Amino acid sequence: MKRIVQFLRLAVGGLFIFSGLVKANDPMGLVYKMEEFFELWKWFGLIPYTKSLSVVMNALEIIAGFALCIGWQHKWNLRLLMALILFFTALTGYTYYTGYPKTCGCFGDCLPISAATSFFKDVFLCIAIGLLLLKPSTLRGLPQRVSNILMGLIFLFAFGLQLYVLDHLPIVDCLPYQVGVDILEARKQPPPPPESTVMFVYKKDGVEVVFPADQFPADFSADTYQFVRRFETGEIPQPKIQGFVLTTPAGMDSTEAILGMEKLFLLLSEDIGDGPPAWGTGWLNLIESGRSNNMPVVLVSNQPDDWKARWSVSYPQVQCLSSDRTPIRTAARVNPTIYALEKGVIVGKWALTDFPKTVRSITAENPPAK
Repeated sequence: MKRIVQFLRLAVGGLFIFSGLVKANDPMGLVYKMEEFFELWKWFGLIPYTKSLSVVMNALEIIAGFALCIGWQHKWNLRLLMALILFFTALTGYTYYTGYPKTCGCFGDCLPISAATSFFKDVFLCIAIGLLLLKPSTLRGLPQRVSNILMGLIFLFAFGLQLYVLDHLPIVDCLPYQVGVDILEARKQPPPPPESTVMFVYKKDGVEVVFPADQFPADFSADTYQFVRRFETGEIPQPKIQGFVLTTPAGMDSTEAILGMEKLFLLLSEDIGDGPPAWGTGWLNLIESGRSNNMPVVLVSNQPDDWKARWSVSYPQVQCLSSDRTPIRTAARVNPTIYALEKGVIVGKWALTDFPKTVRSITAENPPAK
């Protein structure tokens, strides 16, 4: 029994640590997932607090999981873990049974798992923590002084890591916009799997008739059959990058033209806010680097009217295009985020706060045009 308890202790603690670390690497991912839940339940008043809730929730997972592994305050910690896992189980159960949102984001974007897997994983953890609560006396830990020091360090690490990546982008990039990715290729629809079958739905005499593309009815004619829709059986693969569309102020789709340019800086900003003055020296260095390296600077925002009204006159060299909020959020975990592109391929990616450190390397790789 003692070995089983020790195994459950390490398994539960390790899962909480892993889950917390994966999400702490990209706390904005959990922010957007929380917003999905709150919008779905119409709890709009909680949306302004999602960033704080995300940071605290991720830190609690890491701290509580580590505390369980070293046996620090095990009675109180097990109660905290049970409260957390009951909360998570309610969320994953809701997602599993309703299908909304599509995923719960339990392991972030680095390890996407289905709603069913998330739910049954949490059920297992509920049972495991319940068993540990029955045998708390067997969870002996490290000496008190040692465990207190370790817990203090873990506390600083859990919060410090998130504060860092919120300003400097995730340390491990699990998003589809990674350095080396060709955005033009990643936007393309992958071919259907070999076992996929194209099906047609037609209406005949008011009744829908479904048949494969290679087995049309013998009496088929345009007069008797009315087309309704077509679909493909099996799981249809989706593009790695979805919804990334760049639109001019006139409403023209210029995605292919912009991404096909020889080289450029793409600045993505969901919230322009106070604009360039608030973006500090990073913005000035970006403008200078674009000029000296002959690389156009293109701003992509879901607030193009704000830019046009406030900053277009001061920075006429910056072209502003619009895009939806969701793809900007996916591509720019820090507001704003800079991409260096060469014919659609991402060759550099930085938070604006980090850009001054990389100007020299960009200039070296792309010498100014003479």
